Amino acid sequence: LETGRRVRRLTFDGIIAMSSPTWSPTGDRLAFSGARRSGSTDLFVVDLESDRLTALTDDLYHDRDPHWHPTQDRLVFSSDRAEHGRHGTYSLFVSDLQPGSVRQITWGADSDLQPAWSPAGERLAFATDRSGFYDIFVLDVRGDTLSAPRRATRILTAAFDPVWLPEGEDVLFTGFEATRFQIYRGSLQVDSTATGGDTQVAAAPEGAW
Repeated sequence: LETGRRVRRLTFDGIIAMSSPTWSPTGDRLAFSGARRSGSTDLFVVDLESDRLTALTDDLYHDRDPHWHPTQDRLVFSSDRAEHGRHGTYSLFVSDLQPGSVRQITWGADSDLQPAWSPAGERLAFATDRSGFYDIFVLDVRGDTLSAPRRATRILTAAFDPVWLPEGEDVLFTGFEATRFQIYRGSLQVDSTATGGDTQVAAAPEGAW
């Protein structure tokens, strides 16, 4: 990032496109969503020291948006492998980085996309259309215990791509308003007993990003 110089290029036989790369906590592995020549999209992990590639999923489903847990060997991702996936919707799943180890953590006929772990790994922010428009929702993850998803933004058009800030209470996200995309900052200090909550959002200053 300092020089803009490309350090390394990764290519793999049978994978024609890669997206949503996410670093392991130790920085020696990279997970991503890869499109195969067959047309399926699966999750992969590459060891950057050995270039060894491991397929975490290998099926007909569309697996996307992986995000690595900040302290554990665990990925959260979005997939159409749920009950309503044949209708074009997505739910959130967790993989413990073992091939075939997939656990569903959100349900319904809505599309849950772009999950992001908080810095402490105890909350997930994600974009979803379960309110009728795409907004950011938050889900608490305490071991194997999950809270009900809570609405954290109320954008009249759409909110996408949440990214947590280091202190773990605010996120940056993309919002579409006034005919253009802008970057917003929102506070996600939501009462864990509440069923929903609003966030105060403000557009980033022009030229800040």
